[in-house]
Amino acid sequence: MRSLAIALLALALPAAVQGASTREGPPPRSDAPGIAEVETVVIPDGVGRELHEVREAIERRRDSGELSRREARALRREARRIARAQEWYARDGLDESELDALRLSAETLRHAAQTPISTPAS
Repeated sequence: MRSLAIALLALALPAAVQGASTREGPPPRSDAPGIAEVETVVIPDGVGRELHEVREAIERRRDSGELSRREARALRREARRIARAQEWYARDGLDESELDALRLSAETLRHAAQTPISTPAS
């Protein structure tokens, strides 16, 4: 009797799996406890555009000879630091204070990248 039940179960299982795999459309919605719906969160622009403009200014000034290689490298390093900070803050969502700090850092970097370096008088 037990072997008959196992044999019937073994025959029914592949048919059930095949029927489930040929179903079309999205999977049925699960209302099981502990399953939460994923919500799309819009992350503010942050300072990506500003950093892009700063990088272009650095390259322009480097190409024209206004910045030394060392100065350009230091400015690029600071731009990468700000970009990493934005990524880090954005992991749990940017709040206003974090966004303000990023904007201030980007604006300070923009000023440094666009201001001519004064050379000491000889």
